[in-house]
Amino acid sequence: MNETVHISGMDYDLVHRMVSRSVEQTVRYAAEWAATLPCGETVAFYGGLGSGKTTFIRGMVAGLNGENAVSSPTFTLVNAYTGRCPIYHVDLYRIDSTALLRDVGLEDYINPESICLVEWPEIAASFLPAGHRAVRLSMDFDQMGPETRLIEVLQQHDSRH
Repeated sequence: MNETVHISGMDYDLVHRMVSRSVEQTVRYAAEWAATLPCGETVAFYGGLGSGKTTFIRGMVAGLNGENAVSSPTFTLVNAYTGRCPIYHVDLYRIDSTALLRDVGLEDYINPESICLVEWPEIAASFLPAGHRAVRLSMDFDQMGPETRLIEVLQQHDSRH
C-alpha cells in the first residue's frame, strides 16, 4: 500500500488496513500482529475515547506471551506486563506537558529490551523513536455499528521533518 497518513505532525506509511466487526476479531488480529514484533519496538496508538486502543493492546499482550490482565493505565500512567520481553503500556491522556513526560520516565520505557505501547502519543512526538510503528483505530457508530472498528497499522517514515 503506497499511502501516506499524516497524524500529529508525523507522516506514516500505511502498512495494513482492516475492518474489525467484533472485540474478539480485534483482539485476535492484534495478537497475531504483535507476535511478529521484535523487542525494542515502540507503538503509538491513535484514536478517540472508546475506539478500542486498550482492547487492541490486550490482544498485543496476549500475542507477546503476556499473562497479565490488561487495563487502561489512565490514572497510573504506566502498566508493566510480562511477556517474551517487558511490555510497557503508557497512557498519556492526562499529561499536558513534555516536562511531565520526563517525570513519568517515558524515555526509560522506550528501549531495545522492551516493547512500549503508547496511548495518546500526540504530546510525546519528540520522544518517539524514528521509524516507530503506530495503530490508528476509528469508529463511526452511524455508518459501521457499535462493535465495528477501522484498524490501520502504520510505520513512521525513517526521516523526520
